[in-house]
Amino acid sequence: MSAHDDLAGQASWLMSAADYLGNVPTESLEFRGRERATPWDPALREAMRERGTVLFEESVGSVLVGDLGAR
Repeated sequence: MSAHDDLAGQASWLMSAADYLGNVPTESLEFRGRERATPWDPALREAMRERGTVLFEESVGSVLVGDLGAR
């Protein structure tokens, strides 16, 4: 069970395939470990599998803060 399984019916914030693909760096660490389901956006799992690179929260901090400011 993932942390998102407890949030049934809730929308994930800035965690879609489009968010990932729009922000993942061209050079990053390769994914390692077990693949996880992304029930809020199944396309995210596929995008992460295809790209195979890590997107750290710290690298999109300004995007997250900017979105908070717009709310």
